Amino acid sequence: MKEIIKAILSVTKMPKKTITLTLAGIASLVFAGTVFAWSPDRPTYTIENPAPHVTFNSITNNPNYGDERTFFDAKDAANTGKGGFVDKVNVQSGQEVLLRVYVHNNAADNLNDPNFTGPGVAKNTKVRIHLPTASANALRANAYVSADNAAPKEVADTVDLAGNGAFSVSYVPGSAVAYTNAVPSGIKLNDSIVTTGAPVGYNQADGVVPGCFKYDMIVTIKVKVQKPAYNVAKTVRFEGQTSSDWKESVTAKPGQTVEWRVAFTNTGSTSLKNVIVLDKVPAGMTVVPGSVRVFNANNPNGHTYQDNQAIQANGTQINVNIGDYAPTANAFVLFKTKVPAEDKLECGTSKFVNEAFATPEGSGSVNDIAQVETSKVCVKPAVTPPTQLPVTGPGDVVGIFAATTVAGALAYRLFWARRFSR
Repeated sequence: MKEIIKAILSVTKMPKKTITLTLAGIASLVFAGTVFAWSPDRPTYTIENPAPHVTFNSITNNPNYGDERTFFDAKDAANTGKGGFVDKVNVQSGQEVLLRVYVHNNAADNLNDPNFTGPGVAKNTKVRIHLPTASANALRANAYVSADNAAPKEVADTVDLAGNGAFSVSYVPGSAVAYTNAVPSGIKLNDSIVTTGAPVGYNQADGVVPGCFKYDMIVTIKVKVQKPAYNVAKTVRFEGQTSSDWKESVTAKPGQTVEWRVAFTNTGSTSLKNVIVLDKVPAGMTVVPGSVRVFNANNPNGHTYQDNQAIQANGTQINVNIGDYAPTANAFVLFKTKVPAEDKLECGTSKFVNEAFATPEGSGSVNDIAQVETSKVCVKPAVTPPTQLPVTGPGDVVGIFAATTVAGALAYRLFWARRFSR
């Protein structure tokens, strides 16, 4: 009996680990459910006792693959050697990953017929691979194999991708191929494999898959790992100005109303989910009620948020979810504040710096600032000069001393003259 693993390219040769439950019972079961996550729970078969009807990937002792229920795995596409497929792949931006789906109709060979019309032949067989659309540090892809006359009608398994930062994946168009013993060079599959599913078959992509090992196949696709790219820009203008008046800094008068804008743009090639815009209003300012609005593709004329939906921390913070953004899509969040009145300002120039953050779901934050300057002129109180004291320089002191000395001498002489005249 032919074995497809030996018949096609090296991408197919990698036995997959069987799930073994030991005395660790619960812990092992949780690990298996989390890492492999195949479904649904279904009757299983062996190579000695194949299924009496059409069913996929339910043999537990496949000599080349192990437990077929874990039929979805992956490896770095740059690894063109034999094997290397695992259930969890560490990825980095710019890398291509090869995803592999093993497809085996477990029906017994004697249920086929030469024209592939017997009860063991699967009809309208499809493979579908659901790729995550979010950006995160860890993502999970799901593979599904289905047929109209299979029981269960559809089986599923998962592959986990892990990065050292937020990333996303996108399908490489035209990369879907099915390898069979009849066409070992590969059958090109429709790109619908990552949406509604693509028909697969033993001789061609017609959905016809007979039962038995010699009719099994490998389906592969490639995905590109990408790091999300996005930015935010903060600007300010005076109330009532035009779209050409946005600036990074303005000089305002005390008490004047200014309008702030947070511009978010998805500059990457992957969609971003649940983008949060957080704006820290400068100390001394509060948001003008009813002024928080968002403009985007869904709201070209603007949507005004309820104050209790957007304004936090007693009017000193904006926090809104502005939705999902496809590549090149953008949005603007606008709101107003008042510059503090003059009696609330300190003398001289005051700067009010406004910082905004944008954070897509599962990704890091980007931020930017804009500022408003204002000034308060304070008149210093008049200072009364001290009363001028008499000038008593060195010459005056000497004169006073000399006069005192002469007067004393005269008095002394007069005293002695009187005394001797007695």
